[in-house]
This record gives sequence, structure tokens and C-alpha cells, in this order.
Amino acid sequence: MTLLLALLLVQTPEPPAERLQPLDRTGRVTSWQTEWMPDAALYPAYLADPQTPRTGTKVFTPIRAGKPASIGKKNEITSRPVKIENSIGSSRTIWRKVDYANEEGVDFGVDAAVISRFDISQAWDMDSADYMFGFPIGYRLGRFSARLRPWHLTSHIGDEIISRIGRGAIRYHKEELELGFAYDWTPEIRTYVDAGFGLYIGTPNKRWRAQCGAEWAGEVYWKGPPRTYVAIDVKWRQETDWDTAICIQSGFFLLQGADGYKPGFRIFLETYFGHSPQTQFPEERNLYWGVGFAAGF
Repeated sequence: MTLLLALLLVQTPEPPAERLQPLDRTGRVTSWQTEWMPDAALYPAYLADPQTPRTGTKVFTPIRAGKPASIGKKNEITSRPVKIENSIGSSRTIWRKVDYANEEGVDFGVDAAVISRFDISQAWDMDSADYMFGFPIGYRLGRFSARLRPWHLTSHIGDEIISRIGRGAIRYHKEELELGFAYDWTPEIRTYVDAGFGLYIGTPNKRWRAQCGAEWAGEVYWKGPPRTYVAIDVKWRQETDWDTAICIQSGFFLLQGADGYKPGFRIFLETYFGHSPQTQFPEERNLYWGVGFAAGF
């Protein structure tokens, strides 16, 4: 069900300067009006968040050798296995009510994704997959925006890794209520803070989560197209004793829309350190660098 929903969601969000225009298409100042299936969300998804619903692929390798999330000496590794992480998903705004004259609006949408990780060194065996879907409610007033998002996540381990290392699956799942706030300091620079509370959780889960980040998309490295960006996402989870997980991503947007701003496709470099974003392995620490691409964000 989640995979089917993810395949149906295709949307390209717009940068801060384009989210609300002071005039409508006829050139007249507008008041509140209703729009169905608009092109963008008032509260765009986070660029560097590993759990952002998106469609794309990244290939990565640990910066140094370490141990996987497993039990016993037979599970220790001294190599640096190359892994690939695939994601199928996106977000879609269904309804929006906006006042273009005062740059204010509220919207409602749906997002979904399946994020799966494969071990290339083990004949492309699947380690695990996270399934998620949510229903974001966004609000914007000028440069300030907010999002309330009830969402579901469930985690599944691959059969091959169970037989190879003898590690069983954990019942990791949650229904979370998320609240985020963002501010656009300029059309290119945005910062955000985010927190989540688990309304219903599995046995290994704990309820609280916190997150913050910053994004700079525009003329970062040079002037003119293609647009480049740098983004950092920082996350803390109660179930990992509030250990800090940091994801830094930098790249450039390609295949932009006709107005030159809609980022339909991006290529990036990424560095991550902290507990694994794959929630089937909450005790595993990752330190890796990788390269990838994503569509829609």
C-alpha cells in the first residue's frame, strides 16, 4: 500500500521566493482563494534529512571499518562494505487556501516512501527497509512557515541478513505527531526546527525525537545555473540516548522548470555520522560518505 502510494506522488516544490507570489496569473491582486493539486507545498521537505520522502539512489561506503548492528564475534567486520540505498516516494499537496496579497496560506497533502538499503559486497542482499507515509498540514505567513504532520513508520529486516549473521528482526514501528517551524532568511537560505512525539510505538521505540537544520540553495559556488546547494540536518532520538546524528549534503539541481527555479532533479555528495537512519538497526553507528541523486526535491 505504501509503495503504491509513493509511486503515485509526483511533485516538484518551489524555492522560498516562488512559494507565494503577490499577483495571480491575471495580474490582479488576490484575496483568499482555493487551489486543488498545486505544484508545491508551503512547507517544503528537508533536503538533507535521510528520512525525507523522495525518489532517488545513493551509493556509500564507511569512512572507516567497524561493526554492523549484530551479535557475537562472527558478526564483526574489518572491511568497508559498499552499500546502496534506494528510495521510492514523494510528496503531493492536495488542497491549498492562499491569500497572495498578504503572502499567507494553508495547505494539506500526503507523502509516502519506501527507503531500502542493500549490501553490494553480499551479492546485493537487502539489509532492511523503512516504510512510511504521512499527512502534512502546512501554514505560511511571509517568510515564516510551520507544519503539523501525523505520520507512520514501520521497519523490516532482510531475510538474507537474518540467515547470514543470525540477527532477528525488531518490532520497530511508530505513529508520530510531528511539529516543525521554518524561517526563510533570504530566498536562498532557510533554517528549521522540528520535534516529534510517538503516539503509538513498538517495543524498542521511545517516544521523543528532535531535529534542526539549515539549507542554502542558490548561488553557493558560482553565479548562474545550475543552482547549487548546501544542506545540513541534525537529529536526536530518545531511543539512542539523544546521540547526535548529522547529515551534510551538497550538490546541484538539474532539469529545472520553465521558470528556472523548480528543482526537478538533483545530484549530491553526502556525509553522515551518527546512529543508523535505517530504524531496524538503532544500535548501529554509521560514519560514511556517498554520492547520489534524487528527483522531486
